[in-house]
Amino acid sequence: MYKYVFLLFLVSLLIGCDNLDRKNPKDVHHGNYLFFAADTSGAEEGGGNIGSSNTYINGPNVQIHEVKISSETINDNVVSPGESLILDVELENNGNQDARGVTVRYLCTSLFVSNLRPTGLASFATNGASGPNLIYSGSKARCIMPSQELSFQVVSYATPGLPIEIDLIIEDEQGNIWTQTIETRVNGNVASSNNSTGNTTISNSSTSTSTNTSSNTNTSNSNGNTSNTNSSGTTNATPRVEFDRYELYSDANYDQVISRGERVQIATYIINTGNVKVFSPQVTITADPIYFDYIEAHNDVNYYSMENSLGFNIPVGWDAKPMFSYQFLTFKTKANLPANTIIPFQMVIKTASNRTYSETFFIKIEE
Repeated sequence: MYKYVFLLFLVSLLIGCDNLDRKNPKDVHHGNYLFFAADTSGAEEGGGNIGSSNTYINGPNVQIHEVKISSETINDNVVSPGESLILDVELENNGNQDARGVTVRYLCTSLFVSNLRPTGLASFATNGASGPNLIYSGSKARCIMPSQELSFQVVSYATPGLPIEIDLIIEDEQGNIWTQTIETRVNGNVASSNNSTGNTTISNSSTSTSTNTSSNTNTSNSNGNTSNTNSSGTTNATPRVEFDRYELYSDANYDQVISRGERVQIATYIINTGNVKVFSPQVTITADPIYFDYIEAHNDVNYYSMENSLGFNIPVGWDAKPMFSYQFLTFKTKANLPANTIIPFQMVIKTASNRTYSETFFIKIEE
């Protein structure tokens, strides 16, 4: 009797897991691929293997399997200053379902990399696949077209030992998103395969994550998002970018006060409060013109993390602002505004993963 009750419990648990997956169709996965021959100092703490050893995934799960140099200016299997390289990127679907319509976008904000190609999407598929951009469950895949292979040039003045990171945003037609990072260093050796010598190291700093969040609206920094663990052993992601603060950069009266009838420049900051890296955020800020003599356009401005070398890619917990002061929010308020007027500003944040976040912040106009 107890045996049958236990079996019924297991069946109900499996059905519940399936329902969870159906309610959360959009997956986000994040990991790093290091291709030093011996130097693994760039690995993130807490990393674990990804690939076939990853936690069981119910659905497709596309990750980097292998990266190697297929062509370079200096034929020494080393990423050297001044040379151009083409990388052979091999993906693997270690989930239990096929991944259909798979595309990859490459992003790199390193100051030591130029001419990153392709600038658009690259199509990946299993060799001989029956459908376009199809990666079978348990199969590997490469770029379909030679013109879409990953290529870049290292600037001639790059100092040996400097890190280079190239981010991959992998998507399929079901809305699943996997983010992966290829890491190497200038003058770093590239292993030709993931062999027994340990030359190729794959690390995953956050295991697998999944989310169904694609748009959020909040008027404060408290959104109540939480991370939890589901029955497949993966951690639910809470990707989130929010308004953080503003700082007065300049004011016409030089008194560090925002006054009526005064032209000011404001440095606005956003912060990554989620648990996955944010790729290339762009920010638009608007406000009701009734408060201003003029307010300069602040549309799709790239925000940059000044405190780290990742540039436009914002790690978890880091903030970002416009790179140049001419991109700061600039306006002149009307001189006849009531004292202590509070002006609401609307901020829309867009990321390279096609997520949009809406925020509202307020600025008080002093006497």
